[in-house]
Amino acid sequence: MADQQLPAGSIEPIAISVAKRPRTVGTVMFGLASVFLLGLVAMLVEPNQYPPYETICGGAFWLLVLPWIGLRARRKAATILAAGRRASTDPTIAWHLRGLVIIAVDSKGAPCPELTFKIRPIHQTMLSVPPVARALP
Repeated sequence: MADQQLPAGSIEPIAISVAKRPRTVGTVMFGLASVFLLGLVAMLVEPNQYPPYETICGGAFWLLVLPWIGLRARRKAATILAAGRRASTDPTIAWHLRGLVIIAVDSKGAPCPELTFKIRPIHQTMLSVPPVARALP
């Protein structure tokens, strides 16, 4: 599969679009964690109404797992947005499209893995299809 070089100006809008999904996932995970926290507080306030150990242990498990997933998703979104900002500010980096991955290459030709990110097929189509020329009336 051959690399296709991309203009730096097209990277930031794609990065913003790609980062929306992980940001949303992170927000949903934090929202679910807060619901579990409220449930645990309710169980601790009224311990006679709920089975204590199994429910509290299960709620505590999800209270640890969901924020962890949310933090990872938010960090992924921040990394993608940082790559998009770097594309618009650093002209020494070349950007290549290889499959569903945008690869950043520095001026020496070495890839920059911290700026590389995956895209969805719709973004690949948007980047690889040349614009259609229309005749003016």
